[in-house]
Amino acid sequence: MIRRAYCPSVAALLLAALMTTSAAGMTVLSENFAGFTGALGTEILNFDAVMQSPGWTGSKVYPSNQVAKLGSSSAKGILTTPTIDLSGNAGQAVLAFDSWWWSAADATKIQILHAADGATFVQAGSDVQLSATPTRYTINISGGAAQSKLRLQALNETGERFFIDNLEVSQEGSGDDPNISMPGTLAFGKIEPGTVKTQLLSIANTGLSNALAIASFGGLSGDVASFSLGAVPAAVAHGAATNVPVVYTPGTVSNATHSAVFQLVCNDPSNPTNNVTFTGLTSGPALTVSNIQYTTNPGGGSVYSGQVVDVEGVVTYLEPTSYGSSLPINFSAYAISDAQGGPWSGVYVYDNSRRPDLGDRVRITAFVDEYYGLTELKNVTAYTLLGRSNTVPATAVACAHLGQEAYEGVLVCVSNVTVTSANYNNYSNEWQVTDGTGTLIVGTRCPYRYIARAGQTLTAVIGHVYYSFGANRLQPRADEDIVGRPVMSYALRGLVMTPEGPRSNWYVHVLDDTIAAVTDTPPSGVPAVDTQGIIFPGLIDAHNHPTYNSFPTLQFNNFPFGHRDEWAEDPEYDDWKSKRSVVNNNANVRESQKGTVSKWAEALQLMAGCVIIQGNYSDKVYAHPDMLLYNVERFPSRVYAEIFPWTMSAGERASLRNYISNGLVDATLIHLCEGPDSTALAQFANWRDSGMLDGTTAIIHGTPLGSNEFAQMAAVGAKLIWSPMSNMKLFEATANARLAHQLGVLVSISPDWTPSGCANMLEELNYGWVLNQKVFDGYFTPRQLCEMVASNTAAACGLAGRYGIIRQGWNAGLVVVDGNWGDPYMALIAARPRTVKMTVVDGMPRYGDPPLLQALGITGETFNAWGVTKMLNTAVDHPLVPYSGETIATIRANLQGAHATLYPVNELEPDELQFLDLHLVQAGPDNVVPYRAENPVSSPANGAQFITDDPSSMSYRWQDFWDNWTASRDLVNDIAIVDQASPATVYQTIATARTNTPANQTLPFTPVFQAPGNCVFRFITADELGNARTTVVTAVAFTVVPEPFACAPLVCAALLLFRRTRCL
Repeated sequence: MIRRAYCPSVAALLLAALMTTSAAGMTVLSENFAGFTGALGTEILNFDAVMQSPGWTGSKVYPSNQVAKLGSSSAKGILTTPTIDLSGNAGQAVLAFDSWWWSAADATKIQILHAADGATFVQAGSDVQLSATPTRYTINISGGAAQSKLRLQALNETGERFFIDNLEVSQEGSGDDPNISMPGTLAFGKIEPGTVKTQLLSIANTGLSNALAIASFGGLSGDVASFSLGAVPAAVAHGAATNVPVVYTPGTVSNATHSAVFQLVCNDPSNPTNNVTFTGLTSGPALTVSNIQYTTNPGGGSVYSGQVVDVEGVVTYLEPTSYGSSLPINFSAYAISDAQGGPWSGVYVYDNSRRPDLGDRVRITAFVDEYYGLTELKNVTAYTLLGRSNTVPATAVACAHLGQEAYEGVLVCVSNVTVTSANYNNYSNEWQVTDGTGTLIVGTRCPYRYIARAGQTLTAVIGHVYYSFGANRLQPRADEDIVGRPVMSYALRGLVMTPEGPRSNWYVHVLDDTIAAVTDTPPSGVPAVDTQGIIFPGLIDAHNHPTYNSFPTLQFNNFPFGHRDEWAEDPEYDDWKSKRSVVNNNANVRESQKGTVSKWAEALQLMAGCVIIQGNYSDKVYAHPDMLLYNVERFPSRVYAEIFPWTMSAGERASLRNYISNGLVDATLIHLCEGPDSTALAQFANWRDSGMLDGTTAIIHGTPLGSNEFAQMAAVGAKLIWSPMSNMKLFEATANARLAHQLGVLVSISPDWTPSGCANMLEELNYGWVLNQKVFDGYFTPRQLCEMVASNTAAACGLAGRYGIIRQGWNAGLVVVDGNWGDPYMALIAARPRTVKMTVVDGMPRYGDPPLLQALGITGETFNAWGVTKMLNTAVDHPLVPYSGETIATIRANLQGAHATLYPVNELEPDELQFLDLHLVQAGPDNVVPYRAENPVSSPANGAQFITDDPSSMSYRWQDFWDNWTASRDLVNDIAIVDQASPATVYQTIATARTNTPANQTLPFTPVFQAPGNCVFRFITADELGNARTTVVTAVAFTVVPEPFACAPLVCAALLLFRRTRCL
């Protein structure tokens, strides 16, 4: 388990300080662990390099995104402070810190020890009980002396791990107000000669009422010329803090050390003068990679093992996290190489705190380690980008020599190989080749589309050499590293929708996964297919939850809701989730192993021209490049996706900011402000005020946002992902996409999920057009709507520059639709899977009209739906991917069987539990009949009796009628009384085209007939397009009888009254 860091805001720290010390509290020692930026699992060995104050010691202490993690699975973690003078205030002091456990199975209690003499430690206070939540703890220290040290450790010896952050030791003063709090040191670490580094110095006033007046702040002694201060305020209000920029300018001399004392003079009665020491140093001449790697040691260990070194190199390899990793980012390491390549030239760098690009020339300061026989660099404490777009030649090597130590970490090329095993040792993650001199194991750490087949010959395999399980292995970085592999090369002719506009009868030349050319002449030497259709860039789904998408529309009885948590906490949703679990755990579905639901969800999108989907990323069964669609979160993307961003801790947000600033994240997809009420709106301020709103932010939903919020988004380049159908189904309100666009926010469209959104991107696009007409008065043009499902979604997902438009050199993700060439954008808006002629994913035709796919040599499974025959090319039978050979027909049958086992419970109806089969997907336009409950009638009760000519009424629940497209309030009902035994026999129609609204739930009527037997109500429910569904409510049977003959006395009285009236 990897826990993201907790880092309270400055305000939170001040509040904690006021709670644990008096206004006169003086900070003796402070540590926020900001230097703990190395990779988790890499033990801190040089504490002075990462701590704010020198002299810290410890063991089994690890960095964790600017938080300290203590302990391993087998050893206790110990952290000891430097010597601190606690002789003042009669030896009384307070230790405050944030802490929480690694997991419930690990440390639940920790101890605080105090050594007045700096050596003999005794426990201070009681054991500290930890929890899963970051919590502020305070411990009173007594008997402090000039040589005091404090120690934090787990109660027990093994298996107890915990986190520490924001540690502070303070002592009472003389009750002064104002009271200054300022660290005594600020370390800049090591930087490149000739560069400049800026850090912030925090100055706080912990007094209760008076302002802290700063009289002066300047250099006192040492290398004061190497450090300079930014703006220093004249005063700091009580209970407030300020950050003063401090700039370190070391000059151009290598291996230079600088230290200066600056003094601040203020009106704090106890501390009118306060000194702070600034330190920094410059790096010396860097080593080459081969300096580190070259060795004559028979064991292969580096001569620099155990040392911290400066080294320069060019990045030649990037490694994603492993499948199932708990890290929220998709990156773990990289490799650097000497520019000329060759033996000894490469080394693996275990550093997931920053993300370079291939070809970057970098200089790093790191610790040289031997990790199970692999020489690697870790604990990177300094990183400087020196240049970009450099190339390193791959070193030619024979298989027989690849096992030599000289090639560990090197970018190599093995030529003229034959695949000897497509699934090496049946591990499902490696294959094997030979060049005649020996064999070579090839890995799949980086995703690529190539599928190895035994006996296949390749021109060359290029890749990074890594050592694992006692042998060197080769890791290709992408498909381009597998030279001579089979590739698709063809051209599609049609109306090509380029960024410059439509191009009639042009050609798109596809080579492998890339658009090789967009031209008005047929490319030579490749098959050209005349699609007679309109060729668009493939659609991109930036917001989905595919593992839910075997269900159709879910109708909440309690809708509309105000915000997301209201529907998520509805008991009906709990019942529905239980049914979903039944489907996912069905023996033939096994979603966690086979990805059955996910594949069906991707197939639904594939049929609608979608080439990229968000939300499928945690398992290679459906996140592998050869499994249907490209997945947004899949490496090499830099996407951070979060469904509950408003619950993120300060530490998690700080970690995300670090990911963004260090190049690990370029698209932050967050579900935010879902719903129209003030609770949903408050989430925006929460995100903005914590410093998270930036150009990577893509807000999914944004339902209540207005002018102020959209203007702030536009100012930083944040985007809006609009899910119109889901908004309307759950909240009867939608994001103001028009206002967002008017204020400069980039808007895209995506469907959310099938329980409240549309079945695919084309339906959602069309529904967006419907709201454009109804709500936004036709503000958006057809072209602007179409851009919302391609180029705009690409930008929201950090994929701009590669996806979303048809241009030479861009990805060959395409959709071809039938339609009017004179109005091509409306043709896409009106398109449905029935009219999609072809969908191309990464250059591979995956779906479409059989003749078109067959013309390109594609063989797949055909099926009939919507009155046409279509072909799918999705069963790839990948030797390394289990269940990859399952056809969509098998997947469909398995889901049909699983859903057939479901039964209604509480408010859930059969229509909500049925399988989202193809007949529930629109053929275009909407042709799906409305959904309904089996018994929508609330009164009368079963067995009731009506009397002919007596005014009566019946009631029904309007929520019991819903639709995949039309709002429930816009449905209309024809209601009739029919014969129970023969529902075709209509006795009386009691309502025609009655709008399905709450106000119309009670229907007055007067029966004007007599029936020989039982009657029932029949509803014919129609949506806006006239699709009708008949519901015969057999659960409520009743009779209609004539008025009974009155008793004799009443008749006589009536006759007497009549006769008297006539006499008058």
